Amino acid sequence: MNKLLILALALAGTSSVTAGVCVASVKANNQEENPVYLEFPEYLNGGSGHEDDPFLIRSSKDWDTFVSRLTSSIDDNPTQRGVYYKLEEDIRVYKQAGNHTKSLQFAGVFDGNGHSITYYESSKKDTCGLFGSNSGIIKNLTTYGYISGNSNVASICAYNYGLIDNCTNYMTITGSKQYIGGIVAINGSDSQVGYVKNCTNYGDISSTSLTSLYKANGTCVGGILGFGYDYGDTIIESCYNYGNVFGISMLGGIVGQCKKNPSSTNLGIYKCKNYGDVKYNTETEEISYAGHIGGIVGYLGDGVNVKECSSSGTVVGYSGRNDSYWRGVGGIVGSFYKSNIADCLSFSDVSSYYMSGGIVGYCEKTYSKTIENCLATGKIHADLENAGGIIGRTNGVAVNNNIGATTIDCGKDSGPIIGKVGSSVTQTGNLVYSLSLNGKELFKIIGMFDYNQTYTSSEASNLMSLISDLKNNLSGNNDLDLLNSTFPLNKLNTYEDELDDIIAHLKTFEEEE
Repeated sequence: MNKLLILALALAGTSSVTAGVCVASVKANNQEENPVYLEFPEYLNGGSGHEDDPFLIRSSKDWDTFVSRLTSSIDDNPTQRGVYYKLEEDIRVYKQAGNHTKSLQFAGVFDGNGHSITYYESSKKDTCGLFGSNSGIIKNLTTYGYISGNSNVASICAYNYGLIDNCTNYMTITGSKQYIGGIVAINGSDSQVGYVKNCTNYGDISSTSLTSLYKANGTCVGGILGFGYDYGDTIIESCYNYGNVFGISMLGGIVGQCKKNPSSTNLGIYKCKNYGDVKYNTETEEISYAGHIGGIVGYLGDGVNVKECSSSGTVVGYSGRNDSYWRGVGGIVGSFYKSNIADCLSFSDVSSYYMSGGIVGYCEKTYSKTIENCLATGKIHADLENAGGIIGRTNGVAVNNNIGATTIDCGKDSGPIIGKVGSSVTQTGNLVYSLSLNGKELFKIIGMFDYNQTYTSSEASNLMSLISDLKNNLSGNNDLDLLNSTFPLNKLNTYEDELDDIIAHLKTFEEEE
């Protein structure tokens, strides 16, 4: 609170209607003494700003008041560090919290409380989103509307150095340049951790740029994040994308690009699923540098790991007509450098001019990296060459215990596991499976099932009938082998065990009606 306001009220001898109290600590010789209780003037419709009594936001006017405390000098705590807010109603707002730079970060706690904010912004500015920059906690919030800007454009916030948890976006997000994300545009930094967990995107996310300006760095467009730094314990976990993703290069259903961090030991991207299509923008030309495109991540830098992720959306690129642009297109990862990919499932059809893979399009250079215990079942196409059931083209990688069950369409250098084998490649325990169409559809249902979705009784019944029909009509040579093998996304189960859990879950919706 503004200290001058407290002093003025005291000197005037006036009494102010209060919303609660704020606890401040008085320090002497760097030692905390007894807390002093300072009264907040009531400026919202209730609450005191504490964890057990947050300020309440019930209207667009309340939101404007909240925004004003972040963008002016009326408060001696302009970032609202340690201050709690809770949304009490679905509202429509017209102002961004923060500003169009990353300098003024929200550092408090904003609880959407299961409610939604509708927000529209169409500008030629950078740093567009409901929040400009966050180093606090934003959670339990749903967004509707539309946002269009230049670079650093997303629904919840442009820059995240804190925690974004359980947020859902239905906005269409468009940027004319780069770093465009469904939830966050840029997550973390070279020295700051950013967490994004349990978030879902349903909106289409795109960069409209078709210029050669982004040949080197890519447009970096993702269903959840546009660009992510992998610093310290940064984790993208349990995030789902249902929207379509469009741009030039470095496109991913979850993350467009994760920057390298050799010292990182964290899991990186964990338990995420992509249902949307990820495609290069074909409005005017077939762009030879349209690569680094993946169902989960477009480009993985050094030290970033992907584990227990799955994708079913179509993945399309067009890199490689000019050999100087070696950019892969893959069902899980487009290209990666020195990282680990494990326990992932791809049901995505993948297509490019060059270097297409069921899991990874291109493994760069001869640095140590691994791809293990993954399954791919889609159609893999390359116009020219290098199409593989697991990897399109590779160097310096250990490829272990993967299953290639894809259909390959390629003119040259193709294979059920690796299309083009380079130097320093080891292969152990990989299998080539023949699955029926019914089998592929059944395993897709198992691998992509979203336990967070709700169903009507009839929808649940129809899905259970489809599952039963598929299971009773398996004809592939390896359908039953896979059904009885360990399910990578939950190693306590076989695929059949997981199917039983899905059916049990669906039956609860039948019982509710």
